[in-house]
Amino acid sequence: MTTEFFQKAKNNLNAAQLYFDNGFYDACANRAYYAALQAAVAALEDKGLKKETELITDGFRLNSAAS
Repeated sequence: MTTEFFQKAKNNLNAAQLYFDNGFYDACANRAYYAALQAAVAALEDKGLKKETELITDGFRLNSAAS
């Protein structure tokens, strides 16, 4: 699973750790949230789901020959 979203997830998780270690707990929670979101998107892509648009709220669709 080496997608752009997986790399973003790892980067945000590293940032969350730095914020936590320095006592910035609100910023830590924010980065941890985005790390989890981006990891979920990466996992969906790994299973063959792709975003239809750039907006994550537009959802995902299965890759198929009909699309």
